[in-house]
Amino acid sequence: MDVSALEDIGLSAAEARTYLALLELGSTTTGAVIRKSGLYSSVVYHSLQKLVRRGLAAYVSKRGRRFFQAAEPGRLVDYAEEKRRRIEEALPELEAKKAEYVEEMAVYEGLKGFGTVFDGLLAEMKAGEEHLVSGIPSNLPEVEAFFRRFWKKRARRGVRVRALFNESARPAGRSRAKIPLSRVRYMPEGMVTPAAIAVFHDKTVIMATQKRPFKCFVIKSRDVADSFTAQFEYMWGIARK
Repeated sequence: MDVSALEDIGLSAAEARTYLALLELGSTTTGAVIRKSGLYSSVVYHSLQKLVRRGLAAYVSKRGRRFFQAAEPGRLVDYAEEKRRRIEEALPELEAKKAEYVEEMAVYEGLKGFGTVFDGLLAEMKAGEEHLVSGIPSNLPEVEAFFRRFWKKRARRGVRVRALFNESARPAGRSRAKIPLSRVRYMPEGMVTPAAIAVFHDKTVIMATQKRPFKCFVIKSRDVADSFTAQFEYMWGIARK
């Protein structure tokens, strides 16, 4: 089983493998967990201690030996909810500590980083507002799937988009144009841009998605956003439908 789902709720890779071993073995000894998980004994001992503290495992003593058992899988949902509640409770204090000065530029990597960027930008947009995207290239399937999900989420929020695709990305443009509140045009043939640029209010996002690791550069500057907006409007005027 892929342990990434368990890692997403805060378990280390070793803790996730230890939990799965316990789940499959039932009430068992440390030695059996070591053999099942393929982890070093010291790693398993530490992971078992952490799982017990998290309420994701328990043990009983029999004849001087400890037998460990995994908590029911449903407990993982409770654990994730508890973490979310603790973060929500800490938010007011965290917000109060946030520095007034915000860095002008930040770099995010991977599609999870992209999700952080675009979900945050969408949260700042109001229904009826519009954002712009230019130079969208042909993307890898996983990247295209990410942006299709984002466009659908954007449409549900009532936020409009105008987008300029590379001519070579016309199939993706036709597909995304079917998503509500989307207007799509195509840049002149021969004009190829490997990195797309999006503008949301005073933030400009440059997306490098042609090779891994995917990178997203976020620039907070009204002047930069206005400059890219002016370039977009010029290109929109000469773009093909």
